[in-house]
Amino acid sequence: MSLIVVLTLILTEFCGPPPKIDHAHCNLLINQKHGMFKVGEIASYVCEHGYRKTSGQDQLKCLAKDEMHPTRWDGEAIKCESKFCMIIK
Repeated sequence: MSLIVVLTLILTEFCGPPPKIDHAHCNLLINQKHGMFKVGEIASYVCEHGYRKTSGQDQLKCLAKDEMHPTRWDGEAIKCESKFCMIIK
């Protein structure tokens, strides 16, 4: 097997890092030492203190490559907005 074939097989089994979301923490990005995640891994998000979830999903899943898509993180990413209103004078 050539090196290109081996690398292609390896890359189809992994996703890159899950998306970084403003004002949210991701369990897979804490103490990360690599940038590759196995197909099937789940990235869980939680909004930072002072922010709340306004849309999207708390979890994204690394999906395998198929005919139409490369490996990818599936799901609508969480959106976190401030819990506090700004007072305009």
